[in-house]
Amino acid sequence: VMVKGCRTDDGLGGMEVVYGVRGKALPVRFASPSVSNMINGAAAVAAATALGAPLEDIREGLEGFRTIKGRMHVVKADGFTVLDDTYNANPESVAAALKTLAAAGGRKVAVLGEMLELGADAEAEHGKIGRLAGELNVDIVVAVGPGASAVADGAREAGVKSVYGFAAKAEALAALKGMVREGDTVLVKGSRGVALESVVDGLKEPGFKKACC
Repeated sequence: VMVKGCRTDDGLGGMEVVYGVRGKALPVRFASPSVSNMINGAAAVAAATALGAPLEDIREGLEGFRTIKGRMHVVKADGFTVLDDTYNANPESVAAALKTLAAAGGRKVAVLGEMLELGADAEAEHGKIGRLAGELNVDIVVAVGPGASAVADGAREAGVKSVYGFAAKAEALAALKGMVREGDTVLVKGSRGVALESVVDGLKEPGFKKACC
């Protein structure tokens, strides 16, 4: 099983993936733009194929998947798009989320909370995430929480021009009111203990952008 092609919809409405399965093409449309689905889907295809499932049944099963709140859930807010991926975070999942953000049109805003339970590697891993944001041409990086300061440092090192760091979620949300513009895509992601869903709820409030601009 291999991924032969992948295309994210304009507006991040979903993703088209073509898998190669024992010499046959299996096109699948995911309802989510998350690049993690492409990889997880490949594993599911391999497992189901090994158990003898027909390709059409596999396609139907994968296309029936729907996102839930906090799991790369696409929210259309007041003139901009929010990628709610707040359920949890680790270096691999944040990297995948940033790659999904990179496929968006318009300006790309990454609101990144701390990744907890990384031990002695915490500062280095946060720095890598900041640098990756720069490599993926993210326009604005907002780091939330004391432990996320290395994200901001890494983003600056990688050339991101607009980088901000805030100790508290309320401060970050207030600052976002002066940043977000129509057509932007805003990724919000952090560890479960950081609970950045309150930032998503604030972004979703009617008139959020009008209140800021």
